[in-house]
Amino acid sequence: MLINRDKWLQYNVLRRGATLAKRLPETQLLQKSSLTKMLQRYQSVVLKPRNGSYLVRSEKRRDSRLLDSGSISRERSET
Repeated sequence: MLINRDKWLQYNVLRRGATLAKRLPETQLLQKSSLTKMLQRYQSVVLKPRNGSYLVRSEKRRDSRLLDSGSISRERSET
């Protein structure tokens, strides 16, 4: 059986379940407008590729500038 590792597709499948939907964090495909809205709403956001194992966490500072706290790959975090 072939497993699709596309995180966006997995999110949409999980979101259909009533018990899981309310436990999932707000998730959107990356666009400049959606990133701006998410940073206005939350102190920090996590950016993940649809396929892959790394992530980037960005934080909003008090002076409204973005702070990129770096990327983390699965390979680095497991060693």
